[in-house]
Amino acid sequence: MASRFVICFLFVLGVLSGSFAIGATVPAGFRTETFAEGINAGTALTSTPDGRVFYAEQTGHVRVLENGVVRAQPVLDLSARVNTYWERGLVGIQFDPEYPEKPFLYVVYVTNDPYVHHVVSRFTIVDGAADMASELILLEGDDQATLGGGQSGSHQGGPIRFGLDGMLYIGLGEQSEDEASQSLDTLQGKILRIAPDGSIPVDNPFYSKLEGKYRSIYALGIRNPFGLAVQPVTGRIFEADIGKSSFDEINEIQAGRNYGWPLAEGFSDQPGLVNPIHAYPPAIGRSICGSVFYPSGGAFPQRWEGKLFFADWASNWVKAIDVDDPDTALDFGEDFSRPVAIEVTPDGALWVLNRGTRWRDNNKFENNSGSLTRISYVGGDYTENEAVVFPQSLAEAGVLRSGGAFRLAKGFTRFKSKQSVWRPGTRSKSWLKMPKDGKINIVQDGHWVFPEGAMVVEHFEDARGTPHETHLYQSNGDGTYRASAYRWSAETGDARLVERSEFQPLRSDAATMWLSPGPVARLDPTTAIFGFQPQFNTRRLNVGGQLSNWSRKGWFSQKVTRRAARQLPQMPALDEVDAPALERIRAYLDTNCASCHQPGGASRGFFDARYLTPFEEQGLISDALMAGDLGVPGAKLVTPGSPETSVLYLRLARKDGFRMPPGTMSAEDPPILPLLEQWIRSLD
Repeated sequence: MASRFVICFLFVLGVLSGSFAIGATVPAGFRTETFAEGINAGTALTSTPDGRVFYAEQTGHVRVLENGVVRAQPVLDLSARVNTYWERGLVGIQFDPEYPEKPFLYVVYVTNDPYVHHVVSRFTIVDGAADMASELILLEGDDQATLGGGQSGSHQGGPIRFGLDGMLYIGLGEQSEDEASQSLDTLQGKILRIAPDGSIPVDNPFYSKLEGKYRSIYALGIRNPFGLAVQPVTGRIFEADIGKSSFDEINEIQAGRNYGWPLAEGFSDQPGLVNPIHAYPPAIGRSICGSVFYPSGGAFPQRWEGKLFFADWASNWVKAIDVDDPDTALDFGEDFSRPVAIEVTPDGALWVLNRGTRWRDNNKFENNSGSLTRISYVGGDYTENEAVVFPQSLAEAGVLRSGGAFRLAKGFTRFKSKQSVWRPGTRSKSWLKMPKDGKINIVQDGHWVFPEGAMVVEHFEDARGTPHETHLYQSNGDGTYRASAYRWSAETGDARLVERSEFQPLRSDAATMWLSPGPVARLDPTTAIFGFQPQFNTRRLNVGGQLSNWSRKGWFSQKVTRRAARQLPQMPALDEVDAPALERIRAYLDTNCASCHQPGGASRGFFDARYLTPFEEQGLISDALMAGDLGVPGAKLVTPGSPETSVLYLRLARKDGFRMPPGTMSAEDPPILPLLEQWIRSLD
């Protein structure tokens, strides 16, 4: 089991950041075009043989893009019927494969009438719009109030596709009630199979065992499906399943099979469970969404033909795999804006539906923030959207002197931080190089903005002082960075670019896993997650006379004296024993957790880990658990007097892939653990 666990981490995909660029970045030879800006909470995407593109909005509307323009009147309006809380709403759309000869639009939505449940319906399209009186309800789901779940409005699923057998396949989530996925008494957490008229095929795997609508269950053990794709010619079906804390998955769906949730997440040796064909470890909030096969003989180069494309809502990328050789994912694009669905139109273009926001939780949701991106291959030397080219080595980047050893080139100044991100089995050092006449804009309570061309080097050594990996941050001048990692080779004494993210044992300690992040063109420090975590802010860098020294060098846009620096935000180091325990704990959480756990961050959790947030507003002492109780009865985020039932403590104390922060799997305990335990026990 342990060796399998290590192997599957090698399948890690994508950049560990939440960058938000204006336009998507795709390979040379491809063009991106943006259509239909102002989409309100997009959820699903489909097309018709004549090339028209249709998208669903969670609020209940289906709209059509014709000749590059969105028609003013929706094709279908279910806004009066749908429950749109959290992930509920209109969540799936699909036209009949023989459209328009069979003028049917199939939809999946969640309604309140007479109770909250899923509905699978068919509407007839007349003169370009759905005849509301034509609705044929094919299947109705279970009353969600009877099923529970930590947040029953979440994990609704909704993808719907026709198989080559002419049947409809539908994915429903388990609404955060884990055990529902294993129960044959509910449709939640399943892949369903029905005929286009709503009847249930007698060859469904549980037809003879179950009764009524439950005979529609085709596969179980699903958590939160957000993509279904049917392979042309073969008819094989693949599902994109959003994980909880460890893995997002691509599963090949077969009749009667059990895909493991919640008994397993990712790869498992448990008998009776089917492993995914591809899995990658998500940092908190990572969400695999949308999937589609690119057809053979399409407009894309041969490299992409027959590949399964899929997107990640939180990481903002699109990748592709060969389902017959699925270990390695091909990077296709990044810097999308919360992609939730992808589709291929008859002209060979790939369309991406950008949601642009999170789910409708009334706190962080943004109306009208979505868009459609069309990606077409134009060939030749088209380079308008070509990806940023990263130096292949530190020497090529101008960081090292000649000779290959870790000797920095002239102009780099070492700096200190009050706290450093904890990476087990290593220690780090940092340097800064400023461009001539460049100025840093100090943001007192946020991330600094370095001038374009500024470079920060973060160097990691193992416990013996052997160079392991070096991270390079090159400022784009707008608060984001071109971030790249360089792995040192014990054989060559050189550091080469890490081309794509990898998770593998530390050379000097096989029990400690190390996450090497792949290159990122626009790393946003407000949403960066473990791998790259640029921690350049006042409270962390306000150490001794460091700021006033940099001010004398002329590096700041405003003057900072020693006296002025004492008035600026600063936080204690973990080993400052004279500082209050709570302040040292909050500083540690700020350094290691705040990039996720803050308003607008990628975490599903509720607490705010930022040090400058007043303690009473952080939500650390809380009953709210968004990501589960780890199976501990009565667990809370922090239970006064009881670290044994405090999820914050338990997640930090774990040794496996469920430890927080992500990517710190090790036998070594984090240095905060004794102090955190002492503080929790001291609480009344």
